[in-house]
Order: sequence, then structure tokens, then C-alpha cells
Amino acid sequence: MTDAQALSPGEVVVLLDPNAARAREALKVTVLSLLVKGVFRIQEKLQTGLLKRVKRSTVLALSPSAATALPGPEGAVFQALAPVGPDGEAMPAAVARLQKQFGKDLSRFVSDHVRPALIARGLLEPYRDKFLWIFPVTRYRPTPTGEVEQRRLQGLMQQAREIPSYLDRDPAQAVAIMAALGGSVLLVEELRPHLSQLGTLMSAPLDAPLFGTDDASWSDISDNLSAVDFSDLDFSSFDALDQALADFDASFDTGSDSSDSSSDRGGSGGD
Repeated sequence: MTDAQALSPGEVVVLLDPNAARAREALKVTVLSLLVKGVFRIQEKLQTGLLKRVKRSTVLALSPSAATALPGPEGAVFQALAPVGPDGEAMPAAVARLQKQFGKDLSRFVSDHVRPALIARGLLEPYRDKFLWIFPVTRYRPTPTGEVEQRRLQGLMQQAREIPSYLDRDPAQAVAIMAALGGSVLLVEELRPHLSQLGTLMSAPLDAPLFGTDDASWSDISDNLSAVDFSDLDFSSFDALDQALADFDASFDTGSDSSDSSSDRGGSGGD
């Protein structure tokens, strides 16, 4: 797909497994993507309590420079979380907003936003099936174009798992793979400890010595990178991802009935 048509991380989660109950994963990685893009930020809030004890908490806050609207599934998440404002809210409160918007199990994020977006792109199609050979249900499968995109993404994600081995010996290749994968890099757990270093690499000038510009192959890689715009990524936010992941997981885990035990499991119900 072209950069203009690049899938959001949440769309990638669903395209790779259209009928699985992965709403929580799709939504969480969408929030993380908005963090990396600088739409939201993670910040520490200090409050003075009894006996002047200082209580520290992590809050999700809207960046002052954030746009007023975003397209697609990311736009739905932005709309749900934008009321946290620049002052921010603690992670449990932010997760409660998401559950209010998309349901306790978050399944409406996939059913109302992600799957329709993939269908509109011509990557996914619904079909009728029977649960237990009796009950009619609607399931989803990739179109021929969607199957091509599935294979492309699966190949890129496999390559992405090898990026840590490239960081020292071939940083140009590491950057090229990450550029091709785009925001879906957040789905590759093996890369999360290296995101800060990758952010430094990707923000370096294309003619930086670390890329080994004497290598003729770099000219092809730099041509590909020149078509990719990383100006909207806040690379400093990579450092906050680990904390964001931990806080979001804790918030979901402590929420009432916030698991993926939804009607989305195994496909949506029939009409």
C-alpha cells in the first residue's frame, strides 16, 4: 500500500485475524500510536496529600498542539479521549472513557470502526456462516487484495523481529524495515525495548555517517525513506511507551469485566 493508504496499527491487528476477539489489543495499540504521533502524551502528576506527602501518578494528557479531529479508527479513539484535556487524567479514568465509548469489552471499537474501515478500503468482506451448524452469524475474511496485504504485513513483521540484530551492523537496513512497517512497528513486542534507539536513527539526516553512505545500496533505501514523512512522530515519546503499556494493562486488568469476552468472539452475531 502507498504511504497515503497506510493502515493504522489497530487496522493491522484486525486484518491479520479478522474474527478474533482482539478489541483490547487493537484499541491499546491505537492509543500507543497516538502517543507516538504526539497527539497525546504521558506525564507525571504530583499531588500533595496528608502530612504533605507527595503522591505521584501517571496521567494521559492531550497535547496542546493536537489536531481537533483525526480520520478513521484513530479518530474514534481521539474523540473518546480528547476530553482528558491538556491537564490529563489518570490511566484508569482514561480507560473508563474508552469503555464508555466502545463497551466494557471494547468490542464496538472493532465492530463499529475498524472492520468498516477495512471493508471501505476493499481489504475485508463479510460473509454468512453458521455457529454450531445452526445459528447464523456474520464473519469476515480478507478480499484478494486483503490477502496480498496480509502477506506483505506478515513478511514485514517477521523482518522487523530481526531489527535488533541490524542496529549496530546495518542501521540503514533497520531504518528501511521500520519505514516500511510504519506505525505497525508497535505490534512487534521484540522491538519495544529498542524504540528509543530506532527513533534516534530515524530522526537522523539521511546523509548521516551512521548510515554508511559509501554503500551503493543505501541510495535505494534513502529513496524509499524520502517518500515517508516522519515529521508527525514524537520520538521522545518512545521512552514513555513501556510505562504507558504497564499503566494501560493495569487499568484494563482492574476494570470491571474489561476482558475480550465479547460477542465479537468468533465473529459477530447474525441479524
